[in-house]
Amino acid sequence: MAVVRYTDHLKLRLKLRGIPDELPRKIYERAESKFIDSTTGHNIAIATTLYRRKKRLFLVAYDVKNDFILMVTAHPISKEQIDSRVRSERWMKVEE
Repeated sequence: MAVVRYTDHLKLRLKLRGIPDELPRKIYERAESKFIDSTTGHNIAIATTLYRRKKRLFLVAYDVKNDFILMVTAHPISKEQIDSRVRSERWMKVEE
């Protein structure tokens, strides 16, 4: 597994949202879907996870650098939001 680093923005978001520190890495590792965001250029990984006692879809935005993965942000996302971003072609599916 590649080395993973978190941006200061992500660290702040984790703290403010009460998200466990290890969750972004877990979402990245077991992503059910991956996309490229044509607006931001970030890679997107999405997985279902337990958050605040409910199963939720969770997004992690990240960049692939030469020798590490830089996690940018993480937050819950709805199926409708995902579908909208795919339909509008903002997100392009990445096949693995």
